[in-house]
Amino acid sequence: MSQGIIFLIRWIARGYLITGSDRYLAPYRDAVDTVETQIRRIGSLTRHNVTQQDRVAYLARQVEQRSDEMDHAIVTRRTEGLPLAKSVVVGNQQNRTMDAIHDIAGQIREEETRVLERHRADSEAWALTAGSFTVAFFLVTAVLFTLCGVIMKMAFTTQAQAERLIQALPHPSTAPIIR
Repeated sequence: MSQGIIFLIRWIARGYLITGSDRYLAPYRDAVDTVETQIRRIGSLTRHNVTQQDRVAYLARQVEQRSDEMDHAIVTRRTEGLPLAKSVVVGNQQNRTMDAIHDIAGQIREEETRVLERHRADSEAWALTAGSFTVAFFLVTAVLFTLCGVIMKMAFTTQAQAERLIQALPHPSTAPIIR
């Protein structure tokens, strides 16, 4: 999950809280939707890793909680003004939801980096094995073709010698008859 999107959400939401301008709300909602989409995608990409699934579920809950916190701050700003919205933001900071989001996103990223490195090492090992087999099969094929060539040359040589011997023999119709 992109740290940039999380930063963008915070920046846009703060833009609304500071200015009270609704022009910040549509991009904020779009950014929240993007994060939720990314979390679902991460969940589907890590579906075979139970630990990662637990982390993704926790991340989703933390993002939802943070979204609820920001929504509460936005409603407070709209209905009760900036000073009370600031107190909501301060209370939200004490919840440490963003810290939890950063921590769990970092853990997910670190695990996926480890998995990627392990897959890369496995791929390189398989590539080396496949390359070795390819070279071995090429050499075996070259030896077999060479042997076939030698055998064919011997066969042609033997055939040529047989033909010369046959030609050297007198023809039966011209051979003297011995009685």
